[in-house]
Amino acid sequence: FQIHHRTGRISLKKKLDRELVDSYLLTVKVRDVLDLPPLASPSHLHALALNATPDWALVRTATTYVRVNVLDTNDNRPEFIATYDNLVVPADLPEGAYVTTLRARDADSGHNAVLQYSLFGGEADKMCFDCELTTGVVRIAPDCGGLRPGHVYSLTAWVCDLGTPDPLQTSSPFKVTVVDLRVNVWPPRFDAPNGLYEGKLLEGVPIGSKVMQIGGGQPLRVSASDPEDLPIVFRADGGSGLGIFTVSDDGFIISKRELVAMSSPFPGGYWVELYAEENQPTDRGLVATDGTVPGRAVAEVFIQIEDRNDNRPMPAAPEYRFHVTEGSPAQTIVATVTGEDRDSKGRHLHHAIILGDPNGHFVINPSTGQIATSAIPIDRESSFFDANGQSTDEVHLVIALTDSGSPPQSTEVHAIVVIDDLNDNAPRFLFTHSDCGGQGDASGDACYRFYHRLGDGVDARVCFGNVFAVDLDRGINGTVIYELADLNTDFFVDSITGEICSTGTPLQPSSNHTILVSARDSGVPSLSTANPTAVYISILPSLHEEASLAEGIEFVTAPPAKLAVSPGTPPGTILYQVELAQGALSTAHWTFSLKDLAATTPFAIATLSDRKAAVYLREWLNSTVNKTLHEVDVVASIASPVISRRTNIFINPSPKKPPVFDTSAITAGQHVTLEITDFRLEREESGASGVVVHLTVAESVLVGSVICSLTKPGPNPLEFAIVAAGNEASYSHFHFTKKLGRCKFRFHV
Repeated sequence: FQIHHRTGRISLKKKLDRELVDSYLLTVKVRDVLDLPPLASPSHLHALALNATPDWALVRTATTYVRVNVLDTNDNRPEFIATYDNLVVPADLPEGAYVTTLRARDADSGHNAVLQYSLFGGEADKMCFDCELTTGVVRIAPDCGGLRPGHVYSLTAWVCDLGTPDPLQTSSPFKVTVVDLRVNVWPPRFDAPNGLYEGKLLEGVPIGSKVMQIGGGQPLRVSASDPEDLPIVFRADGGSGLGIFTVSDDGFIISKRELVAMSSPFPGGYWVELYAEENQPTDRGLVATDGTVPGRAVAEVFIQIEDRNDNRPMPAAPEYRFHVTEGSPAQTIVATVTGEDRDSKGRHLHHAIILGDPNGHFVINPSTGQIATSAIPIDRESSFFDANGQSTDEVHLVIALTDSGSPPQSTEVHAIVVIDDLNDNAPRFLFTHSDCGGQGDASGDACYRFYHRLGDGVDARVCFGNVFAVDLDRGINGTVIYELADLNTDFFVDSITGEICSTGTPLQPSSNHTILVSARDSGVPSLSTANPTAVYISILPSLHEEASLAEGIEFVTAPPAKLAVSPGTPPGTILYQVELAQGALSTAHWTFSLKDLAATTPFAIATLSDRKAAVYLREWLNSTVNKTLHEVDVVASIASPVISRRTNIFINPSPKKPPVFDTSAITAGQHVTLEITDFRLEREESGASGVVVHLTVAESVLVGSVICSLTKPGPNPLEFAIVAAGNEASYSHFHFTKKLGRCKFRFHV
């Protein structure tokens, strides 16, 4: 098929054959086409990359499925199933006696497959036989006047379909030899009581294996005898095992293909209908006289296919993904992992969590696969940690599905648990001082101390430093808002950054000020710090000799030249510390500030003492906002900068996200029907996730053919491999090309 990229009209590229493929499932994707506005100059490319994608640059797509059902045309001639050029009948058959049934088949369907039968030939031969038009039953005609012994009647059998516009027909020679009569009254008899036999065969045995006796180690052998001592021949002529088993001349039942217990049409095995027939040589003129040519006996054989535990359990979905809120009560059901085992025995599955939950926060029902919370409470901030020791809210559980066969087979399935945040943590202030003794009891045992030395000019609006509170919750629950705990007209706190600044009121030298700051999160309900924290601000007089006194001041602990930070580093983490050496300004109160050449910075600095400070991360890193390189200067000053050092802080790339299957890129090969189940489209109650590809493969597909492709043609950085299969045979029957993601036949099953 091909589709016009503008009109959406679907047309054929080649002729269809309903007998090979009667239905096609097409995936059609539509997208809008927008003309991008030209850039003013190449220099704007870098700026554009840093901004969010504008609406005009979004490519919007939609996908639908078109099923094409191939209607039948009368393009197949009917074919006779058997030959009719060697029929033998006795000379005493009466008028209306049954001779044979013409049987044919037509690969077309509907009216094109409706068949009619007839016989043609010389008038003398034709007048002895009647053929029913619709059933093909041939009987002795009323006008025959008796069959002539030794005569061979030569006719032509025709079968014609009722197709349109032109019916198709096929002919076959039809010869009947009339033999002299010899009385044969009694048909053969099988030796088994009621003609019932029972045997067994182990699945997977080689083709040509003999069916064994039940409860014994010997091959099953059927036997029959004829009262007239005629030789007996055996024939398999019916039952669900027809074509799968055959019977040898000496009565042994033999397999014709490799058997699988789960494919048995009847529970536990196959039924085979056997005939014991008299082997009547035509030169002896011996036939039966009751209309059955020749005399025969019927036996039924049930062949039990014994199961081998050669199939692994297969989960109902490729993976599972579900959410659970921290603090959920015990026995809260969050997902159900199910699967099936295609063996006839050992289908009862046992479920167990084998990795990912060392502290037992989750339990799984061994029989049903229901995953629930345990009595151990889940705390998103402290229950689970990644490989780097950092708290994580995404847990990877490995669940084993084990069957009850012997020896047991097991399959692992992965379940990703996302721990949803609950606003259960209040903000708490970091980098406070402990030497607050007696200067106010509202803050408890911790406070912030900021010093500001007046310069020669008039200080207008001045910022003294930052308070910082961290909330271990995430998202809106962890967003901190700073507020003054009491009304103050001289100072204010930035509600987002926590920076303490003056309102512009002139600052008086040698004055001390105290303000109270509280922090609350943005969760519902909002949580606040237990007590406001005191911030002490001291205004010092100018120090005119600072330039000469500051000579020789150095960092005893200097900022590093470069530093790397991982994206998962939590806010409040100290990246490095700096400390000034003791010098002439032993009584001076140093202030530390941080300057980042980037427009926005995720870093801040906290003053730990008169000569010591720490650079810390004040917010979660965001690869779409933060640059990969930040040139950060730490500046130590009294009233004006005295000493500074630069650190190049590199933000490591975010961990690569796992690849995701694009269902629009999955295609089927020739003579293959494709059906896709995408559990990701809806949030399943069971937690099922991933993509399931169902393929129906025609038996005519050649070895080495591509039956499906999981990615679009072209350069592809991904690699594909089969990591699990229902049984070992599947590994050998199919394989994926490593780079192209194509599944191929290795050999026919």
